[in-house]
Amino acid sequence: MTHKANEFFEEKINATFSPMDYLQVVNKTPERYYLVDVRNGPAHLKKEKIEGAVEIPQGELENRVSELPKDKTLALYCWDVWCNTAAKAQFF
Repeated sequence: MTHKANEFFEEKINATFSPMDYLQVVNKTPERYYLVDVRNGPAHLKKEKIEGAVEIPQGELENRVSELPKDKTLALYCWDVWCNTAAKAQFF
């Protein structure tokens, strides 16, 4: 692997954590995190969501950035482990 590829994957790992990682850190310091559901799609498909999550679809983030706290770590989630919506949302 090239040096650039190594840097890419290292940054990706540092910026990503699993649902289990989130549950562990939020149990220790819940006041530090702000959970955002960034899924795009119709409401009937999004009826199930993580309790306490704020719903701001990825396509609306740029216009709603003022709703996000500046003093918390944002935890973004989307449909499943194969979905890249949350990864894309970090670049709004």
